[in-house]
Amino acid sequence: MTRFVAILSGKGGVGKTTTAVNLASALHLNEHDTVVIDGNLSTPNVGLHLGIPNGVHNFHDVLEGRKHILEAVYKHPSGIRVIPADLSYERDADYSHEQIQHAVLDLEGHTNTALVDTAAGIGLEAKKMIHFCDEALVICNPNISSVIDARKAIKMCEDFGVRVIGAVVTRYRGDSIDLGIGNIESILEYPVLSIIPEDDSIRHSQNLRNPVCHSFPQSYAAKSYNVLAQRMLGKYNQNGNI
Repeated sequence: MTRFVAILSGKGGVGKTTTAVNLASALHLNEHDTVVIDGNLSTPNVGLHLGIPNGVHNFHDVLEGRKHILEAVYKHPSGIRVIPADLSYERDADYSHEQIQHAVLDLEGHTNTALVDTAAGIGLEAKKMIHFCDEALVICNPNISSVIDARKAIKMCEDFGVRVIGAVVTRYRGDSIDLGIGNIESILEYPVLSIIPEDDSIRHSQNLRNPVCHSFPQSYAAKSYNVLAQRMLGKYNQNGNI
């Protein structure tokens, strides 16, 4: 049975796509078969993060009935599997949630986990993507505006009956300016599953068009994404140890 997990955020620019790509890489390195779907149909970024050529078959082709979803799976040199979206401005993003659900559920049984990188925010495009997902992982930065917006995204999931697994805090410095993790959990009313530090390795890996877990596996960021993967797989005990 395939697990469909929405990766969402209350606002853009918080590291949602970076998390989707690197969680997929960490799960892959844990020998857990995973596919990333770029569900941000109007402003897709997964292909840009990974240097995927725009001419390959993509999610738009699937939604328009040109290709089966398995024909749109691209295997990145890092080993992760991706269904990119078309970067062209002209491609329509106004698909019904029935179209999207019909296309995506054809992945059932062909992978262990499908990570769906949704559009940022709580607009109609994001709602269409979480409609078919079983679970959601919410991404935020350690500042009050990002956390409040993340809480709105959580409320959207609750309204749709999508189980929220928890949150991921990215770009964390741990200084006096950052909102404390306890405060973040109190506002969100869900646990923080992993804290991704501000780490130049992420920028360098993006420049290489690779996940940080692949290019810099010993970096703090890569290790934090591995913690997230381990928690997603239920491999942490109550003390937080693998």
